[in-house]
Amino acid sequence: MRSLVVLAIIGLAVWYFTIGIRIGLLTDWPTQIFNGNGTNTYTKEIVYDKYQLTLVGTCTTSSGKATISFTSPQGRTLAGVVCSKGTQAVNIKLLPGIGKFPLIVKLEKFTGNIDVH
Repeated sequence: MRSLVVLAIIGLAVWYFTIGIRIGLLTDWPTQIFNGNGTNTYTKEIVYDKYQLTLVGTCTTSSGKATISFTSPQGRTLAGVVCSKGTQAVNIKLLPGIGKFPLIVKLEKFTGNIDVH
């Protein structure tokens, strides 16, 4: 039993120091991230020409950096915000268009809270 506990602790430590720990689902509810590394991609799909793509919220950073950006369906960066130490407002608005717009979140040893919708 002790060896299972030790293995679990080692596994959590490796997980924490490689990709970090995320509690929540970005764009659905506030996400608390501990030592997050890597890049996550979420897709926002617009099917009607009249809708505007908007992302609003806050980003509170204890350490590290997070970059939140929208790209066009062709891969060109359209708008973004960098979350560094402290609290920043996230307010990204794109003109109407049709297609799948990737929301890319790049984490670099990020510890903090991201609340966007």
